[in-house]
Amino acid sequence: GYPYKLRGNQISEKAKIVAICDVYDAITSKRVYKDKQNPLIGLKVILDKSYNELDPYLCKLFLKNVSQTYHGCKAVLNDGRICKIIKVFPENPTEPWVAIDEKLYNLSQYSDLEVIDII
Repeated sequence: GYPYKLRGNQISEKAKIVAICDVYDAITSKRVYKDKQNPLIGLKVILDKSYNELDPYLCKLFLKNVSQTYHGCKAVLNDGRICKIIKVFPENPTEPWVAIDEKLYNLSQYSDLEVIDII
């Protein structure tokens, strides 16, 4: 709605989609003034903003589709181990299921483990 202070249905669906993509890109891209962040953090920010800043329906679609693109990707955990992402949950994107040496880990059950980057 910026700069005209538009709200809700006053904003076109295309503009709402662009707003979601812009937020995600700003978080996951390297900028002159900041490093890129983990894409799963970007998904979490979209989820958080879906409650009050961004269109919740479009955010849900974005999260569902983008989270699927990381299935099968290699990632780095905060303890330095490399893992394979098995499943990213749109409702909890920072705590995916990962595989390390053929063993599955549900990161929502490990408060000391987190994905810090996708490679």
